[in-house]
Amino acid sequence: MPKGLKGFQKGHKFYKGGEKGWFKTGHKDTRSPEVIARIVFLAKQRNGEKNPQWKGDKVSYRELHKWIRKNKPLQAFCSNCKQEKKKLDIANISGFYKREINDFEWLCRMCHMNKDGRWNKFVEARQRRIKVA
Repeated sequence: MPKGLKGFQKGHKFYKGGEKGWFKTGHKDTRSPEVIARIVFLAKQRNGEKNPQWKGDKVSYRELHKWIRKNKPLQAFCSNCKQEKKKLDIANISGFYKREINDFEWLCRMCHMNKDGRWNKFVEARQRRIKVA
C-alpha cells in the first residue's frame, strides 16, 4: 500500500451521528432568554442605514430591486394598464437606479417590456427568424 494511505484498520471506529464528534445532535442554545432577547433587540436597531454593511446608492442592481420589493407595498394591479395581475414586476421610472421608493412602480410584464422597449426588439427578432426560415 502507498505511503500515507491507510487501509482498513482493525478496531477503528467510524463516525456515527449522535455520538461526540464533529456535529452533536440535539445541541441546544445555552444562552439565557435575556441574552437572546438583547441580541434580537440590537439586531433590529441596526436595520437599514444604521447597519455597517449599508451601501447607500452604491448598491447593485439586484440588491436594489430586492430592497424595493421589501419596502414598497405590493399592488394588485398594474400601474400602467390598471389590469389585475397575479405577477407584477418592479420597474424603474427615471432610468437612474437610486434608492428611492417613489422612483419605482409595479407593472405587468407586458407593460414593463413595452416601457423598456424590449417588446419591440423581441418582435423584430422574431420576424427576422421567421423570414430566414
